[in-house]
Amino acid sequence: MNKTYIFGHKKPDTESVMSAISLSYLKNQIGDNTEPRVLGPINKETTYALNYFKVEEPKKIEKVEDGQAVMLVDHNEFGQSAEGIEKAKIKDVDNIFRLYIERMQWFKDNNIEQWTRYIQNHPIEEFIEVI
Repeated sequence: MNKTYIFGHKKPDTESVMSAISLSYLKNQIGDNTEPRVLGPINKETTYALNYFKVEEPKKIEKVEDGQAVMLVDHNEFGQSAEGIEKAKIKDVDNIFRLYIERMQWFKDNNIEQWTRYIQNHPIEEFIEVI
């Protein structure tokens, strides 16, 4: 089975990168064959988060080939996407941002010490589930 690339917008921030990683992980758990990608260099905040959670940085992709299966996260406009996206096979546009907003209420209701303890005492799978 060919891989489906999952990526966010051209200027990858933490939300875009983590959304691609999380969705790829979840899709692979149900039998899909996916890989997260980024469309540009990641910022220091995202690098810190990836290092903190011991998660590998996704490979960079600038262009998609004709017919390449892709899933888009954190964007839905061709101008924000990879070169060649018009000819890709877009399998899904998943805006994890909606789920993120819903989950943020939990973070607002808890202080930073509780959040830090949660991160330190739970496996990455549970963190992804919270996102």
